[in-house]
Amino acid sequence: MLHIGDISRYGGGKYDRHAEHQRECDVDVRPISHSANGAQCTIAQPGVYSRGYTTEFVKLAFALGARKILFNDTACGTRPCKGHDNHLHVSFD
Repeated sequence: MLHIGDISRYGGGKYDRHAEHQRECDVDVRPISHSANGAQCTIAQPGVYSRGYTTEFVKLAFALGARKILFNDTACGTRPCKGHDNHLHVSFD
């Protein structure tokens, strides 16, 4: 199950909770879990968090045109960023 968080405003513009979500091309996605019910997780939950599924999502996002993905499990092919243990920040152009 894929959990979508904050998405840039249509047309872009100020987004109070995020400095990055200004250009209509940013979305936050929760890490993918092993849980059958799609439980939300962080990288600190090895029994729940699925690095393999999350890595596959990262590869797909880059194949679809993502230019940058911030997430603190860099083994997935992402860049680290403070506060990104519980979600991936995906930027498209």
